Amino acid sequence: MKTKRNLTTSLEFNSFPVLTGDNNNLPLDTDILQRIEKQFNYADSKSKTLFFRFDLHFPHDMHIPSDNSHFKHFMSAYMKNLARKKLVPQYFAVREQRRSEHQHYHVGVLLDGQKTRNPYHHLQLADRLWANELGIKTDNPASLGLVNHCDKDKKTGERMINGMMIDATKDNYEHIRDSCFRRSSYLAKENQKRMTPKGQREYFASRLPKEYRQ
Repeated sequence: MKTKRNLTTSLEFNSFPVLTGDNNNLPLDTDILQRIEKQFNYADSKSKTLFFRFDLHFPHDMHIPSDNSHFKHFMSAYMKNLARKKLVPQYFAVREQRRSEHQHYHVGVLLDGQKTRNPYHHLQLADRLWANELGIKTDNPASLGLVNHCDKDKKTGERMINGMMIDATKDNYEHIRDSCFRRSSYLAKENQKRMTPKGQREYFASRLPKEYRQ
C-alpha cells in the first residue's frame, strides 16, 4: 500500500482536463496521471488511435487470492491476442478495492486506429478471456457483468459511448484526445486504493520505449 501520495484536486493536469468529482472531492494521484500521460504521448506516434475502457470484477462468492495473479494472467493473454492481430496494443490499469469486497481493476486500452475502428469485438474478447481465467463458462449467468464495458453512466444508467477514435488528421483531434484523457483520469482517483495490501502493485501498464519512460 502506498503510504504517501501526491494528490491534486485541480481540474487540469499538464493542460489535460481531469475528473476530480462534482465538488472537487475526488483527489487524483498525480504519479498515476503522469504514467497515463506517457501512454497517451506514445500513442501519438500513431496517426489514429482507438481508445476504450473496461472494468474487471470477481464473483462475490468466489474465493480468490489477494494478489494480482488472475489479472496478470488475463492481461498477458489479452495483449498477446491483440498483438497477434497487429493492433499495436497498449494498456494501463489500476487495482482498487472497497472494504469487505474483492479487488477490481479499471483498464484503459489504446489500439492502432488504422486497423480497428470499434471496440465491440475487443470487449467480447475480454469477456471470454476473463471468464476463462476464472474458470467460468461464458454461458453461465455468473459470468454476466464481470467485465463492465463502461457503456452506461453509473449515476443515471443512460447509455454512453465507449470507444473513441483519436485521429491526428481531424480538426477535433485535441478535443477527442482531451476527452479520452479526462475519462482515463478516473483511474487515478485515490479513494479506493487505500485497501491495496502491502507489497501488491496498484498500477500496471504496457512497457514503453525508453524515450517515453523518461
